[in-house]
Amino acid sequence: MALLEVHDLHAGYGAIKALRGISFSVEQGQVVSLIGANGAGKSTTLNVLSGLLKPTRGRILFDGANITGWRADRVTARGLAQVPEGRQIIATMTVYENLLLGAYRRRDNVDADLEDIFRRFPRLNERRHQKAGSLSGGEQQMLAVGRALMARPRLLMLDEPSMGLAPLLVNEVFKLIGGIKAQGIPILLVEQNARKALQIADYAYVLERGVIVQEGPAAQLLQDTNIITAYLG
Repeated sequence: MALLEVHDLHAGYGAIKALRGISFSVEQGQVVSLIGANGAGKSTTLNVLSGLLKPTRGRILFDGANITGWRADRVTARGLAQVPEGRQIIATMTVYENLLLGAYRRRDNVDADLEDIFRRFPRLNERRHQKAGSLSGGEQQMLAVGRALMARPRLLMLDEPSMGLAPLLVNEVFKLIGGIKAQGIPILLVEQNARKALQIADYAYVLERGVIVQEGPAAQLLQDTNIITAYLG
């Protein structure tokens, strides 16, 4: 059984139908990428999974439990953590305080996990008492990922982690994602940089106007002429 199973998912914003019956899955230890142009429904998918948007139809199963329509706090407690588009760190709080927010539902081993995050991200350790708003874009993305990891997620959902970053920082962010993958934490990755996403993913789905139009092993999609023409340039 897959860790995450999505069946015939529909969702939208008022009269706008953003998702029109998508189905996909994520296996344990797998990195799955959703790729597509702006407006394809990628971020909407993550928002439905994390409980920020209610679906109008369909089912979401996580580790066998039906979590369709659950509130965001219940979804997080179940083990799904989302790093939102634009990072959404709290600029007026310190790095340390932002990380603690990720563990707000926990009481066990928080200090040990904090030190693990600081070992993983030495630059965050150097800036642990700085206001988060003073960090560079790449450092803020590290902080957003670190905050999500503080929840000890069973599935990590990343929404456009490379958005707005310089090419060198994009490489750094994907190196970070590779390190998380190596730990065996499943990842659902939404990313406009389709080449980078397919290079790190095990499996991928292509969304167009709220519908999955293609899927397959990521390495195979990297060689697909239609994908190359449409998304890889």
